[in-house]
Amino acid sequence: AAMHTLVDVCEQTPEKGKDFVHMIHECASSPHATLAAAGLGCIRQLCAADILDFEKAWVVISKIYPDLPKDQELAAAWVDLIGCALLEDDLNETVEPAQRKAEEEGIDGSDSEARATMLTNVMDLVWEATSHASPLVRSKAYRSLSAIDWDMAEALNCLHPPITYAQLLAEETDPAALEALEALIDVVLQMEHEDRRKQLIELKSHVPAQVCVWPSRLHSQVPRLSHRALTRARPISMANL
Repeated sequence: AAMHTLVDVCEQTPEKGKDFVHMIHECASSPHATLAAAGLGCIRQLCAADILDFEKAWVVISKIYPDLPKDQELAAAWVDLIGCALLEDDLNETVEPAQRKAEEEGIDGSDSEARATMLTNVMDLVWEATSHASPLVRSKAYRSLSAIDWDMAEALNCLHPPITYAQLLAEETDPAALEALEALIDVVLQMEHEDRRKQLIELKSHVPAQVCVWPSRLHSQVPRLSHRALTRARPISMANL
């Protein structure tokens, strides 16, 4: 009963949860998986609300659970917690300002590098969880990956190619996990589309003003032209595309 009350406090008024950090730590360290999972859930709520600093919390939690726990309920809570480090705001606030400050002030960027290393390790751990036997754990992993800042993840060189997500889709059979995975793939496709669009804009800026367009392209725009007229088509301006 006390644990349920503590969970409710952290979910509804996380600022009050800070007063129970010691109790939450004891729960997270419990040998009982359900109790430990609830403790990790409380820590996740406090980190998401910026009541606790994830990096400091992770130093403690990683000593208790350095790897993915075996119990599925505990493993799901563990993945959900470390996924908190991949939230967009956390990535931007954790890495970008530190790197920018180091560059502007000419100071040692070791703290920034340490944060980048921590985030890369967390990304690897979450990705590893996508192959877990439990659909609950996989769902948590998919949802955590859906929430990341993709530009920052790309800067950290920890993105996977789109084909990898297609392989996950081909292998996933659980309905709930599949729903979470499909949401992740939607995000991946959106980011891939945006990346392609940026590449095309960049490419267009380097293409000469006069380029030759294939007859098939012209045919789709002017269907009444004959094949002979199309083969004699003159180059058109890039501005008219």
